[in-house]
Amino acid sequence: MKSILLLTLRVSCNLVGLLALTLPPAFVEAAEKPGDPVQTGASEIEQLKRQIAAQQGQMDRLRRRLEEQQTMLEAVLRSIARPAGNETASGLRQDGLTVQSATPLPVVAPVGRIAPTQSSGQEPGRLGQSAEQPQPLSFGIGSAQITPVGFIDLTAYVRKGSLGSGLGTSFAGIPFENSVNGRLREVRLSSQGTRMGFRLDAPVRGARLLGYLESDFNGGVPGNMAVTGNSATWRLRLAWVNLSVGKLDVLGGQSWSLLTPNRRGVSALPADLFTTQGLDPNQHVGLPWTRSPQLRVAYRAGRRWAVGLSLENPEQYIGGSAGAGVSVFPQQLAYAYAGQLSSGAAALSTPNAAPDLVVKVATDRSFAGRPVHVEAAGIMRQFRVYNPLTQATCGAAGGGGGLNASLEPLRHIRLLLNGLYSNGGGRYMIGLGPDLIIRGDGSPSPVRAFSTIDGFELEAGRRTNVYAYYGGVYFQRNTAVDPAGGKAVGYGFAGSPSNHNRAIQQFTFGISHTLWRDPQFGGLQVNTQYSRVLRHPWDMPPDQPRSAQMHMLYLNLRYLWPGAPPAKLLTTDD
Repeated sequence: MKSILLLTLRVSCNLVGLLALTLPPAFVEAAEKPGDPVQTGASEIEQLKRQIAAQQGQMDRLRRRLEEQQTMLEAVLRSIARPAGNETASGLRQDGLTVQSATPLPVVAPVGRIAPTQSSGQEPGRLGQSAEQPQPLSFGIGSAQITPVGFIDLTAYVRKGSLGSGLGTSFAGIPFENSVNGRLREVRLSSQGTRMGFRLDAPVRGARLLGYLESDFNGGVPGNMAVTGNSATWRLRLAWVNLSVGKLDVLGGQSWSLLTPNRRGVSALPADLFTTQGLDPNQHVGLPWTRSPQLRVAYRAGRRWAVGLSLENPEQYIGGSAGAGVSVFPQQLAYAYAGQLSSGAAALSTPNAAPDLVVKVATDRSFAGRPVHVEAAGIMRQFRVYNPLTQATCGAAGGGGGLNASLEPLRHIRLLLNGLYSNGGGRYMIGLGPDLIIRGDGSPSPVRAFSTIDGFELEAGRRTNVYAYYGGVYFQRNTAVDPAGGKAVGYGFAGSPSNHNRAIQQFTFGISHTLWRDPQFGGLQVNTQYSRVLRHPWDMPPDQPRSAQMHMLYLNLRYLWPGAPPAKLLTTDD
């Protein structure tokens, strides 16, 4: 800036001198005393000629100096303006040429953000047009980095048979072919699967903080939703925070159950879980899962072993969700027990004795150069009810265990094997059967159940995945006698409702193809899933079908949000 001011001052002084030299000589000589007219006239003419010649020489020298100074000024301006290619310049207009300001205004960064750096590699003549640079894949608030997660989703689904359950399938309520709904076809388009959320990474006094929030639009549906507005309800899926200190992790919030199979370790991140690659929001028959509020502690013993323990939100459940049948109460206890046990109708009114306790041990190894993940999980539950007829509190314990494995026998092929046995764990099997029944004396009795989901996932190229799964659940009959009338009660007795299911099976095949994917601008996927679902009740009248089946097809277009978590996080011991 100083150099520009000095040059401007020098140019001004030269201009003043030029004006003084251009004044007519008569003004200078007018004050002299007049002499002989002839001599005076001749001398004045000679003097005027000399002055004009001298003036012409000075003007030539001044013109050359002005041209040199103009060249210097333009060179200084170009050298100062060139590094500020990304700045907004103030206009200095001279002879029709817009020149960049020599001192661009400084960029002030918001609190917790880093000011953008200026590019110095800009070519002359392209002022104000900076080269396109990669943008950050997450944004910062203080020392935390926040990364968007989710996708915009459009799904078309076709069902041979009408369920009326929307995008998610009520597996336990598949209609029989001789019913009205079994003769119909269901076709819909939905964007309820759209997900929104973010991931937060931050260092906290030598530890690492990881937060995760995820939501979709599969919440409660108003009665007139599909008539005009299609105003799907936003709902919470995941909301948890995990603090890692050395090899110890402490998690609190709503997450997938620790009973849900992992692909590696005991992590709660969705990418580390096996929830299939399917498109159904209710996942798949045979997959054990809930998303529940919980407090979880995990310990990573090196890179190979991990153990986790979780206290999870309980719900003593007697059926009624996802089309499942409700276990039948003894007649005299039906009213008193209806409010003590959940049938999926009342929101948060069911009393519970204690949180569910889930434990998991997992190992990740390499066999013949291929990764192998194996885990064992167990669950303990408590059920408690109050009998107003005997004025006694009755209780029962439930539990179960499972084994899961994920291995790659060949490159790009992954095999998945998962099994769970439970005595009182029907709620964790998508609620397709009850946790318990009530005996004639009012005491609870857990229902035994078994579930499995097995299959393979194939990476058929850099952008295409092919998958196939088989899943099944089995609920054992558990009956009692009603002392009031001598009739059978419970689950699966002779003459029980047609939604007291003995077994439900699902066969699935699907393809997922990524058209393009880049963290800078997101990705675009096309997905398809075909499933056949079979339902086998415990008892049916002689003239009725012994089973029900349904064919389903999902077609999906999905845009993935741009962004990626920080490449380098706070180092923790593995």
